[in-house]
Amino acid sequence: DENGDGPRGNAAKPDWATRARGLAEGEVRDGFRCHHYDETDVKFSTPYEWKHCVGMEVGETYEVHWPHSAFGACGTVDQYQ
Repeated sequence: DENGDGPRGNAAKPDWATRARGLAEGEVRDGFRCHHYDETDVKFSTPYEWKHCVGMEVGETYEVHWPHSAFGACGTVDQYQ
């Protein structure tokens, strides 16, 4: 939400995001962050060795987009496979 936080506070947009597709014009507002974040709680601060993601950080908030299709298995137990 608007009052959420993360391990880097309200960090500026990373350099790679500026070099990539800049679709928005003008100032871009940071996305909402988890308001449950607590830097003193080990579940938000214990490092994790990510297996399939690059640049991820424990305690940070991420937005995930699920691809979907009319030919997919939406509404079944296999919809996210």
